[in-house]
Amino acid sequence: MRSWGLAQRVIVVIALALGFAVLGRYLVSLGHPRVTYGWFSYAPLSSKLSVPPPGMRPWERALIWIGLIAVWAGASAWLLRPPRTSAKASGTPDER
Repeated sequence: MRSWGLAQRVIVVIALALGFAVLGRYLVSLGHPRVTYGWFSYAPLSSKLSVPPPGMRPWERALIWIGLIAVWAGASAWLLRPPRTSAKASGTPDER
């Protein structure tokens, strides 16, 4: 990967972001059944009480997103770090 150009590394960072977004949406939706209510369960039109579906608490969802963002930021920083230059390549004398 170090031989890749900057544009290629930026594409990989964007692809990672999209992949983590899909993974995050999947992880956050775990435990949620399909939505079985909609317009016809609108409170004034029905006598049935609509309860939100069971699932994760908001703080659990936030932890998932924060974790995925942290992993993405770390991977992006690693991919986009400047290349190392050796003493010979930079034109400075070799110190011994």
